[in-house]
Amino acid sequence: MADTQTDAVQLAPDALVGEIDRTRTELARTIDEIADRVSPANVARRTSERVRERISQVDPLVGGAVALAVVSVTCMWTTEMGWLPSLVTTKKTGRSPCS
Repeated sequence: MADTQTDAVQLAPDALVGEIDRTRTELARTIDEIADRVSPANVARRTSERVRERISQVDPLVGGAVALAVVSVTCMWTTEMGWLPSLVTTKKTGRSPCS
């Protein structure tokens, strides 16, 4: 590591001011990049982009089977909890489509 007193003596005042300005600009850019990385909106956007990318890579048959399983489990669970029959019924039978 260089001795700062020796460096300061060797630099002309104009060169020192220029070096300070460059360092300040570089530091401001770094802080902006960090703020961009940790911004909740940007984190959510990047996460959703990754999820969409991974979902698009899933085989459509596997994706459809997973979706069907999720709907079936949700339907059974809401029926067991007693929520679905009061919320969703068919017009013909008056019953829940899950029952």
